[in-house]
This record gives sequence, C-alpha cells and structure tokens, in this order.
Amino acid sequence: MEKDKNGQIFGDGCRDTSRRQLKSFSVQQFFKNAAEVWASSPHLRSKSKLYHEIKQKSKKQSKESQLPLK
Repeated sequence: MEKDKNGQIFGDGCRDTSRRQLKSFSVQQFFKNAAEVWASSPHLRSKSKLYHEIKQKSKKQSKESQLPLK
C-alpha cells in the first residue's frame, strides 16, 4: 500500500473512486427516497413551514376573490 502526502494509507485508485461513487449514489438515493416519502405523506407535509405559508396564501387569495368588485 502507498501513503499520500498526509501520511494516509490508500489502495487502488480505482477502488477508491468506486467507493466514492457508491457513497455519492447512496447519499443521492437517501435524499430521493426521503423526498418521495415526504411527498406521499400528508402528515409529514403538514409539518412543513412552507406548506403552512402556501396554505395561508391560498386562503387569503380565496377570501379576496370572493369580495365584490367595486
């Protein structure tokens, strides 16, 4: 095995790249799965600050659209 400039032992560069790619893919997959769970769960969506802001804005627009025109 070889050591890099910091004294860290590293092996085959190919394996290191594959490990990094796998880790990167795993992280991407985690967030993709988390987003799908969040999107499919009304309970989780209702906990979102953005969800409440959008809901309030929608209510305000709905009330304004029901006002008679001058």
